[in-house]
Amino acid sequence: MWYDHDYFVSQTLRKHAKAMLRQIKLLNYSGAGINTLLSRGASGCSIASAILALSDMPLYHTFVRKPHESAHGKSDCAGVSGRRKCVIVDDLISTGETIRNILNYAETRHLTVVAILVASCDSWGQETFDDIPIYKC
Repeated sequence: MWYDHDYFVSQTLRKHAKAMLRQIKLLNYSGAGINTLLSRGASGCSIASAILALSDMPLYHTFVRKPHESAHGKSDCAGVSGRRKCVIVDDLISTGETIRNILNYAETRHLTVVAILVASCDSWGQETFDDIPIYKC
């Protein structure tokens, strides 16, 4: 996310969070069973937090850190591995590195990623990432 860009303006953040929440509800209506948001970085965490604040359904959020990054608490799906149906939320896909890191995290914890939700993926130019559908919201 461009930190001087308007994604951190409340109206724009709310707009993307509402669109992503609508997509989650559509996916759940078709049987996806999404119950967890996965994000990495300030932008993904901001969007996930906004989705949680707007949601009327129970959702978890796991913030994926790099191995060397410290945290105040432990944000891990330990103990619930394999029972989470997840979506990745982020502002954009450019190189795919962030998405790859989150997918690696999910794989080691036996989490199922059913979709990737982004505000922009214009530079990515593909509709899927490792056969996981990408939704621009």
